[in-house]
Amino acid sequence: MKKISILTTIAVFLGSLVIPAWAGDHHGTAPHAGKWAWTAYTSCIQSDYGFDGTFTPLCPGGSCLPPTTYTSSQQGVSISDGWGHATVHGSGVFTQTSPPQYAYSTDFSFQTTTSIAPDGTITRSMVPNSLTGTILTGPYAGLTLTQDLWSPVSVRVSDDGKTQTATTIAPVVETITLNLPAGPFNIYQICNVSQVLIRLGDVEWEQNN
Repeated sequence: MKKISILTTIAVFLGSLVIPAWAGDHHGTAPHAGKWAWTAYTSCIQSDYGFDGTFTPLCPGGSCLPPTTYTSSQQGVSISDGWGHATVHGSGVFTQTSPPQYAYSTDFSFQTTTSIAPDGTITRSMVPNSLTGTILTGPYAGLTLTQDLWSPVSVRVSDDGKTQTATTIAPVVETITLNLPAGPFNIYQICNVSQVLIRLGDVEWEQNN
């Protein structure tokens, strides 16, 4: 079976985005509520059998196919309720950079939460098992997938609260489940992601105008 690299999501993966606690109240909406555009670049390594405690690919029996690697570019929109929760919709293009080399595209959605530590550190995470997606093109077009989690990211915000950058904090093993005709197939990966977010406006203002 051809080895499959699927969005992290996103990695994305993929990433991902909720409204930070610096944007302030806008036009009577809930604090920090709003709509954000984001773009992300992701790089991942995948293993058929998972990873050990040092993030090294496992190989039961000592005879395994080598791990695969892929990169992806993603973009989307995140809408926040203003209290640390957001719904994300996005799409991405993925290119497997190790043999067998191929490309595909996906769309996906998931939910996120953001936490702020007493020292001001901001961390964003995906709500577990909330990611669902569909492969649109490539060898597995039409198949659906789910993802259990993605690596939390550390967030930095501009002084005016209108721009964010985010990057992976530490390696985390993610599990993607691809829904094949023969049944679910699990893929294990470790990814790093770099994101940029730009505030588009208030959700309430956009709905009323």
